[in-house]
Amino acid sequence: VSKGELLKSLQNAWQTGGLDILSKKDNPECLALLSNNQNISDEFYQCNPSYLNCYLSGFNFKGYIPLKLKDQFFEFDKRGNVVITLIKADEYFRVRLFDTCSDVFLPQKKYSAGMKREQNFIWDNFNQNIFVDKYYVSNQDVLLWKQRTGQRITKKEKKLPIAAPYLTLDTELMKKYCYEQGKELLQTHIFDAASFIPNKEDNPKVVKKFPYHWSKRRTFEELECFNVYHKGCESKRSYKFYESMSTSWVGINYVLGNYMEYVLNPFDNNKNLKVSSFYKDEKSHWHEIAARGELGKDNKSTTQKDIEVAFRCMVSK
Repeated sequence: VSKGELLKSLQNAWQTGGLDILSKKDNPECLALLSNNQNISDEFYQCNPSYLNCYLSGFNFKGYIPLKLKDQFFEFDKRGNVVITLIKADEYFRVRLFDTCSDVFLPQKKYSAGMKREQNFIWDNFNQNIFVDKYYVSNQDVLLWKQRTGQRITKKEKKLPIAAPYLTLDTELMKKYCYEQGKELLQTHIFDAASFIPNKEDNPKVVKKFPYHWSKRRTFEELECFNVYHKGCESKRSYKFYESMSTSWVGINYVLGNYMEYVLNPFDNNKNLKVSSFYKDEKSHWHEIAARGELGKDNKSTTQKDIEVAFRCMVSK
């Protein structure tokens, strides 16, 4: 048997989730993973360690089986990549799987940070490779990180919906989480660059910016819920975690609407919150690219209780 065939089958299961195989298993834990998938988009299963673990349960490729370590058929390296040890008689070899599903490349261009009228912060990423998470960091992401690093996981955390964004990390722990994945917390100018419809030229004299990520129109009488999932959309369309929604030109999701999101701002420390969310109605002034508020102030609800916020990571190298 060719190891290439074996690697191809594992890579395919890793990148797709292997749901066709999982649905045929009698393993109660695997069936439980699949039982609560009504509000989860298929993209959640891609490059997902929990679903890969179920796929590997009972896996046998022409005599090669995965070595079980405690309750998992793989281990994590220091950066959170999955490593599988495959054995056959006295022969073994290791396979490392990288997460190629969760981020997108930011093309090398000249960009402008800030809202459409601002041209003070022009920058470029020439000779720089930047990758941005397509989705928020999920509950599963954080719990796997805590498990890997020996941190305490509470009973409440164990009951969290795995595909929902993790909303209760403080900002220092957000930074730590991203760092220990070999990443860093998403910065505002990178978020802007990945959101604004880009100029045709890579190095334009003037960087034109438009307030919405799906059109060059300056105003809209009515926002579609697919482009901006705002307050009131819940009565018009169901919400799925990991659904491609409010997607930018480069492929990141939740540019506007959905959850509030914390972002590091190197230009203004206080403007660190994407306020546009399903807490704001259709006419809110926050529904515009790069319109940012202040954490601890603009995420207050009508009862003055803090609205919890999501976050995501990026890689710059």
